[in-house]
Amino acid sequence: MAHAKPKDNIPLYSAENELRDWISPQRAERLEGVGIARVVRHKKGFMNRCVLLRRPCDPRPIMPSAYVGKPYSFRERLESGRFVWALRKLNEAELDSVLLQVVRDCSSQPIARNRAQLAHVGTSR
Repeated sequence: MAHAKPKDNIPLYSAENELRDWISPQRAERLEGVGIARVVRHKKGFMNRCVLLRRPCDPRPIMPSAYVGKPYSFRERLESGRFVWALRKLNEAELDSVLLQVVRDCSSQPIARNRAQLAHVGTSR
């Protein structure tokens, strides 16, 4: 859904290009004058939008690979010309972390199930 543009206001975007607010052109000029933001203008000089600049104290932007994770499988071309899916070899540190996570997941599930069962003990009389 598109945001409704308030009359005589311009959009203010974060350094990651996320819409933060609608501000007046005067406020955009002040932000640009102080060095906090950059005003983007049309060819004719009209203000189009205002983008906040990244400051040294701001956290680094989240990379898409952080959401996707590491690819553990990839397409490998065989000598015959066909493509097959192959698994990436894990080094020892990655293997340990993967196995540790599996053990944690497996051990936490029954504990949660037992607690839920124990919560109902004695209440069904």
